[in-house]
Amino acid sequence: LVFRGTPLSAVARTLERWYDAEVALADTALAARRLDAAFDGEPLPRVARTIAAALEIGVQVDAQRVTFTHPE
Repeated sequence: LVFRGTPLSAVARTLERWYDAEVALADTALAARRLDAAFDGEPLPRVARTIAAALEIGVQVDAQRVTFTHPE
């Protein structure tokens, strides 16, 4: 997975397809944040935490659901 200036809304859709999981944004204001990152076979929880750290936002990870949130 490679993201170059990709809006978080598009990243979420890609992660849903790639991992067959639900990926949500707690607030639509997060949708426009842009991500530059590449991943190669990492598990979804690690990918989600890396994305959250890169964008300086929060994340909640459950079994098959990820929710990106505003920073805490």
